[in-house]
Amino acid sequence: MRLPKFQIDSARLWYNLLIVALFVLLYIFPKPDGAIFSAARIIIALGIVFALFYNNGITKKISPSTTLPDDNATDVLTDANLQITFNEDVKANALGGYVQIYTAADVLFDEFSVDSEVSITGSVVDITVSGEFVGETGYYVLIDDTAFQDLTVNYFGGITNKATWNFVTADVDDPIISTLDPSDDSPAVPINSDLIITFNDDVALGSGFITITNATLSSVHQLFNVETDPLITVDGIGNINFPKDDTAYKTKYNPEGGYVPSEKKQINLTDL
Repeated sequence: MRLPKFQIDSARLWYNLLIVALFVLLYIFPKPDGAIFSAARIIIALGIVFALFYNNGITKKISPSTTLPDDNATDVLTDANLQITFNEDVKANALGGYVQIYTAADVLFDEFSVDSEVSITGSVVDITVSGEFVGETGYYVLIDDTAFQDLTVNYFGGITNKATWNFVTADVDDPIISTLDPSDDSPAVPINSDLIITFNDDVALGSGFITITNATLSSVHQLFNVETDPLITVDGIGNINFPKDDTAYKTKYNPEGGYVPSEKKQINLTDL
């Protein structure tokens, strides 16, 4: 469970006290006339400005130079891990913080405490994801603004916008057949019927053969080379169409046996 942090950053506390002290010297104490005191007030005012800038990390800002996966990356492997490379060496901040991974639907997928669940080597932060991402899914990463700092007092501002570091995982699932037309074990199929295979995903032709076998005669009725046969078409929505040869069919077809797709040679398709 994520708990709030109540630790005090001592370095920034001293800077804040310095700002208060300079403000008191400049505005509260009596202001004698004279060039020396006027110059002193100017120096004190500049000191306040410097302390404010330094206290807020404006004098030296740390930021990620690269992230893995890249922002807006696609086809990210489902077993990928996260890596952040900063523009200088960093460490986990004493205040603690978390790195969180969300799905594009804003569901928390995983989170990591920078105190104990990330690895920091110089400027590189490695985060090992505990499980695998889901294929064809968008993710984004958020980082607390108290998570990392450089080796002095400059903080990393964090990532609070889900558009800053997001990516989409690859399609890693093999296509499977949704329907066959004619359906399996269909009786009395018309002899001029085309065969249609519908998959659960868009597919492209790969390599191999589609074989129609005469079930009664146990002989090859027709053979299609998916790489070269112009009769085989893909309609772009997961359907593979291939017509039978009417002449060959009428010559070799056994009315009692019918024809079935061969189980000895399966079509090899490439998932898009």
